[in-house]
Amino acid sequence: FKHFQNFMIQPLLSKNISSSIRIIGVDPSLADTGLCLLENTQILKADHIQTRSSQEMPKRLEKIYQTLEEFFQTAQASCLAIEDQFLGSFYAAKSYGITERKNLKTIQGLSYVKGLALALAGKHNINVIQVNVSQWRTRFLPRRNMSKGETLKYINNMFQQNIINHNISDAILIGLCGQSLLREQYCMTSSNESIPTPGSNRLIKRPVV
Repeated sequence: FKHFQNFMIQPLLSKNISSSIRIIGVDPSLADTGLCLLENTQILKADHIQTRSSQEMPKRLEKIYQTLEEFFQTAQASCLAIEDQFLGSFYAAKSYGITERKNLKTIQGLSYVKGLALALAGKHNINVIQVNVSQWRTRFLPRRNMSKGETLKYINNMFQQNIINHNISDAILIGLCGQSLLREQYCMTSSNESIPTPGSNRLIKRPVV
């Protein structure tokens, strides 16, 4: 376990970068969106937004928007890391045996929620980095095909938490991956270019992995 813990944490503590990154991680879902706020390897806040399938779509999106808005307002984050639903859903479908029909329906719901999050990032001048599920699973899990239950347990052990929602644990991994990608991009650019700060509001290109 310590081997994977060190593998996960060390890239975020690079001596080449002194600036801390406060980042929001979002695992978008129409039914249950996971949220977290990270500063380096510390979990500052974690939450999730549940909606009922019996509700009309506008009401479900209204609840998600209002909760995201409150979260973004108080986060004081410089970046938003959000799952890329197209690549992410494709890999998830292959990994978990999701049928094509269900996968397409899931993508539709994810698109609505992702749109809300991106709009709020623009409103609050928060930079955006998109992460696909293959990236965070490959980088931060001992096994890429770990189940959601195993992933949740792994995150709880890693951070000494008692999280009970797997969408929150996924959001944490998305946030960690976003931090890691930002630090890599920083190291590959001019040393005069600083890590994005709150208010700079630019879309960060996702490095190819």
